[in-house]
Amino acid sequence: MAGVFRETFIDRGTRLTVQGEHPSRLFLIQEGEALISADAHPLRVAARGDLIGLPGMLYAIDSPESAIALSPIRTFEADATHSSRRLPSPRPGFPRAG
Repeated sequence: MAGVFRETFIDRGTRLTVQGEHPSRLFLIQEGEALISADAHPLRVAARGDLIGLPGMLYAIDSPESAIALSPIRTFEADATHSSRRLPSPRPGFPRAG
């Protein structure tokens, strides 16, 4: 994975993904926490070892969830816009990013 991920630091309150928008990055949390929500309802807290932005990275779809940093976060980040291979949509009819 060398060269795929780079270490980044994210400030508290930063939006990592926005529901309904195509994520441009994949985040692997090393330290800190992010609130994951959908339709303005909290779902869970992402922490060390959790991935944020995976559906967009794998399937080129709009984000099904929003993520916002609850604390400063140290993460490994990959730029999805440079990903040359995508998997087919996981389900027929699942929305794909334009």
